[in-house]
Amino acid sequence: MVSNPTVKQCKMNISIIKRISQVFVIDVTTKQQFMSEIKGL
Repeated sequence: MVSNPTVKQCKMNISIIKRISQVFVIDVTTKQQFMSEIKGL
């Protein structure tokens, strides 16, 4: 059996990882748009 604190910790870690990955994806897409704008100029 898994103890409740471990499950809560795991869920918290998953939410943190999702948040970080979302920020990373947004960062990458904005950088790509920035680079395409520079190439367009």
